[in-house]
Amino acid sequence: MGQPRGGVGTLSFVQLCSSFSNYAMNAVMIYYLYANAPAGLGFDKADAAQLISLYATVVGMTTIIGSYVCDRILGCRRSLLVARVTGFIGYTLLAFPLGVVGYAAAMGCMVFGSLFAGRCIETLIGKFYDENDGRRDSAFTISYVISNIGAAAPALAGVIAAKCGYHAAFALSAVLSFLGTVAYIATYKKFFGNIGLEPDDPLPADKKRSFVVKMLIVVAIVGTVLAVSFATGKLKISSFANVVSTISIFIPLAYLVFIYSSKKTEKHEKKKVLCLLPPFICNAVTLLIWTQTISILAIFYEEKVNRVIFGVEI
Repeated sequence: MGQPRGGVGTLSFVQLCSSFSNYAMNAVMIYYLYANAPAGLGFDKADAAQLISLYATVVGMTTIIGSYVCDRILGCRRSLLVARVTGFIGYTLLAFPLGVVGYAAAMGCMVFGSLFAGRCIETLIGKFYDENDGRRDSAFTISYVISNIGAAAPALAGVIAAKCGYHAAFALSAVLSFLGTVAYIATYKKFFGNIGLEPDDPLPADKKRSFVVKMLIVVAIVGTVLAVSFATGKLKISSFANVVSTISIFIPLAYLVFIYSSKKTEKHEKKKVLCLLPPFICNAVTLLIWTQTISILAIFYEEKVNRVIFGVEI
């Protein structure tokens, strides 16, 4: 199609595998959370819905940190590699009946992966072209369309979960994630050259090490505190979800203000930042609705909707 076959093809395939894995997991996760043990984890439905929303919110917020790590420390290629490997580990943990501990560890891996991923794939695709190359926009479109083929995954994951159990459906996500990770590792050196190897706006070497060490310490402390708090009953899912949801409203606004007021943002670019506000708000509402389709509405489907068509239950 006139695009750099190796780079854009590889990244589109990685995106496809990632979206397939994610869609497959999200399709059945809510039911896994509130299904009675040993098939599921036995949460009540309200807590299960909040856990789904909580995960989506935390992933959204950590990508801000991930983009910073990508731009200033690791570069796109290394960041994407860490993200894909960590995501695969998360899906693999879900594929085994490890209970609540396994679920928590898997979600931790997913969040940690998103912390490194940022918007690496989109950034890497853009680097294959000059900014004025007309193929650049179409490359994003191609990648986006290919990734959305993953929307077919819920039907497959649902059938597998119904016939073989939830862990089998999560195993499907793990296999797809593995394929994308292997394809990336096997081809990026050959196809990418020096593209994305170095960060775009690198920190000095001493500050890089300091930031990475501090970030890992903070992640370890926060993870430990949360695990102990939940295990001892001092922290409830609902109260934690409410706090995170409130914070998630203000962080993007603060981030936009930071970008607008930054010395690195030139005067003519400030207007473009303001132009991003309307689509940003629309996207926030879209994601609000999308998250409900895999939580509240998913419960509604199971409880209220007549899913029998021509004598066959969907």
